[in-house]
Amino acid sequence: MITCKRQLEKTTLAFATHEEHFDFAIAQLNNGNYEEAREHFEKILSQSPDADFVFYGMALLNAVTGQTQDCLANLARAIELNPKNRLQARVDNDFQSMVDDPRFTELLYPEIP
Repeated sequence: MITCKRQLEKTTLAFATHEEHFDFAIAQLNNGNYEEAREHFEKILSQSPDADFVFYGMALLNAVTGQTQDCLANLARAIELNPKNRLQARVDNDFQSMVDDPRFTELLYPEIP
């Protein structure tokens, strides 16, 4: 029943902007619907391949689902596209699983030797 409902919802979803679509994907992430969130992130990226906020969202998803390497790659791309993402990631509790990884620290604090 839930699967049928989700399939029906997918066909009726329409977003005015990529940002609105991103907000929906983040809501799916926050609700634990990881695969659906991933599908929406990927769809946005297919339409807007330089959307830094989507790479950041993918990094969050990767962190929450334990995909360390993908998290680092997506976060690095988000920071490359918009350096302000580095500052956001420093205070984002969703990256808690990454704080003990030295590669994560190097990505967020490149100025510290």
